[in-house]
Amino acid sequence: MARVADFGLMIWDGKSAGTLLNVLRLIRAGKKAVLLNAPQKSTTTLKNAQDWDFFMMQCPSDVRRDLQDRATSEEWQPQQQRNLGLAGE
Repeated sequence: MARVADFGLMIWDGKSAGTLLNVLRLIRAGKKAVLLNAPQKSTTTLKNAQDWDFFMMQCPSDVRRDLQDRATSEEWQPQQQRNLGLAGE
């Protein structure tokens, strides 16, 4: 989905790592995403890696762990490391 989309609009149940994985893939592809958190009745607009990092700091640890388990290492690593070629260091 992230490869062909221009942007993302997701409705999130507050616990599904699959939805967040799609958001992560959009952000890593340089695209924007709007996430509607249904339980909290709030929206978050993510435009870049900094927005993603800030959002992830607010997510429960079990959601972060599940997401990291599902994401590839290339998807998960911080943008700065990818830009510098520091993957796996």
